[in-house]
Amino acid sequence: CSTVFKVCSQIGDERSLAFGKAFLKKMPKEFQKNPIILTSALHMFVQCGDMSSASEHFNRMEKNIVAYGVMINGKHVCSLISMAIVVSCLAC
Repeated sequence: CSTVFKVCSQIGDERSLAFGKAFLKKMPKEFQKNPIILTSALHMFVQCGDMSSASEHFNRMEKNIVAYGVMINGKHVCSLISMAIVVSCLAC
């Protein structure tokens, strides 16, 4: 599953983002709680520039250090420096 999100993030266009979102919704329930898969989906949202969906996804998932790193990097890249500082403070 995480490979699908990785491919979508590498393509990074609207079509791949839509595919990744649909794939995330249709995943079996046992995969929807896997932190590796969820962090991979979070990375896809960030890489595709969909920070709104990334933030919603991040708020719903169980946090891990990699997820915090993805969000900090995404907010930095999207020039949301103040939000990156807030997220990094939450990780402490």
